[in-house]
Amino acid sequence: MEIIEALGIRFPLVIAHIVAFLAVMAVFKLFLFDPVRAQLRERDRELAEQRRAALAAEAELEGKRKELAKRLEQIEREAYERTQALVREGARKRNEALAKAREKAFATIGKAREEAAALHAEALERLEDEVTELGQDVLSYVLPAQVDVAALEPALREAVEQVRREKEAA
Repeated sequence: MEIIEALGIRFPLVIAHIVAFLAVMAVFKLFLFDPVRAQLRERDRELAEQRRAALAAEAELEGKRKELAKRLEQIEREAYERTQALVREGARKRNEALAKAREKAFATIGKAREEAAALHAEALERLEDEVTELGQDVLSYVLPAQVDVAALEPALREAVEQVRREKEAA
């Protein structure tokens, strides 16, 4: 104890300082530390809440992004299908138009061939008549007057017919 007295430590003063310190600590705890801790806890709670909200929003955003990607894929698929349907429809209409044009062209060609054949037959008939008449005229100048040239017409026609058959055979 002599050392304590030599150092000048007085117990009542040390106890008074300890009590004063504890009192200040109690006041600080009551009025400063507890409210600050409560505020810090509240802030931590709010931050945790904000984190949860951010994670939920991010998850929702990711879900919407996937949904939009699926919708976009579906729209692209539908657009492709519609485009292909239009292409098929266009090809079908083109083929129909070509078939109609082909039919019309064949009909026109057939009609033209028929008309040409009719004109050809008519021209051949006229030619035969003219050749027969020409033959009669030639015979009337060449043969004596007592020969009936009209009676020779069947023979002339037969000769013209034979020439035509030979020409067709060649």
